Amino acid sequence: LRYDLTFDSGSPAGTLTLPSGQEGYGGLAHAQFRVAPHLYLGARAQFGKLGTEIRTSNQPPLPDSIAGQLGPDQSVNSLGPSFAFDTRDSTYYPRDGIALDAGIDFHFDSLGSDVSMNRYEVNYRHYKTLRSRDVLAWQAYACATEGAVPFYMQCQVGQNSLLRGYSFGEYRGNAMAAAQAEYRWQFRPRWIAAAFAGVTQAAPEFGGFNM
Repeated sequence: LRYDLTFDSGSPAGTLTLPSGQEGYGGLAHAQFRVAPHLYLGARAQFGKLGTEIRTSNQPPLPDSIAGQLGPDQSVNSLGPSFAFDTRDSTYYPRDGIALDAGIDFHFDSLGSDVSMNRYEVNYRHYKTLRSRDVLAWQAYACATEGAVPFYMQCQVGQNSLLRGYSFGEYRGNAMAAAQAEYRWQFRPRWIAAAFAGVTQAAPEFGGFNM
């Protein structure tokens, strides 16, 4: 993975953007079981190693939050519960219903993880058919992390289709909230036009939001 990493240098240079690279391998297992109509409970586990580097020969002094995460393979193992409530009429192109996903990823020493942190996520989507074929969709998302959180595992704006147009690594924080809406106009059987708008903010913590 290659992307531009933006961060506060803590010097008169202010905000810097440097090319970075990560190489990793591992796997993710996620299983859920239906416990009631539309309601699912389960667990997920991920195990892998990740190496991070700054891809420039003119590397300026880096803050500890960045420099401390550079180097060879770092284990990023986690285990945690997951929850889903899904009434959508389709998984691939829903026109009606809601989908609510929530989960926690615990990274701790007993799993052999070099990272010690927790990550919490809630993702709500709602779909409504209008004018027989058009769709109004909206989404609310919240993310929080705690512990010794590496910069690349913070909540990220632009990740997982959260507000298109923002690059990974540009805006991040230990807390993030986002909301967006989209209108899909199906003006021909095979043609759809979409208009969308959204708002988001990332901060060191939820109390740091200033919209």
